[in-house]
Amino acid sequence: MPLIIEDGSIVAGANSYVTVAEISAYAALRGFAITTSTGKIEVAAFLAMDYMQSQYYIGDLVQPYGFALGEQPKVA
Repeated sequence: MPLIIEDGSIVAGANSYVTVAEISAYAALRGFAITTSTGKIEVAAFLAMDYMQSQYYIGDLVQPYGFALGEQPKVA
């Protein structure tokens, strides 16, 4: 499944905050050797997103709880 990047505009079906290229560049800048397999990097991105979405954060929410990443809230 390809990455669909959430860019702050509530992208429908988004499943990551970063691209494969961004992950690779981040690792390279820090001296980490990571796989060059796009599929494996995408799996790592999915797992990272799952972790980020499972955490509780202090501050004001842009989107209220109960809405999935990339899901537009319903306005009555």
